[in-house]
Amino acid sequence: MRWAWILAVVLILIGLAPVIGIACAQMLSALADCPLNTAFPQPCVVFGADIGGPLTTLNGLNWLMFLTAPAALAGFALAIALALAALLRRARDR
Repeated sequence: MRWAWILAVVLILIGLAPVIGIACAQMLSALADCPLNTAFPQPCVVFGADIGGPLTTLNGLNWLMFLTAPAALAGFALAIALALAALLRRARDR
């Protein structure tokens, strides 16, 4: 049963990876006070390095959510099913 919980967490993390990347890009651009555009990279110099290209790439990963959202949904469904099974097992044992 432990492997099923691990699988559920891995599926959820894979499904939410683009969201995490977008959030990191937004946070870094806000902290560096740089404009963030999905069409083309804006210059954003942090500690002497231009991170505008990677920020644009991270922000453009929202299209990847079309591929990873089903994995997240499957992970959430598996987690709910496992939680219900544990709840029923606990109720039956009392």
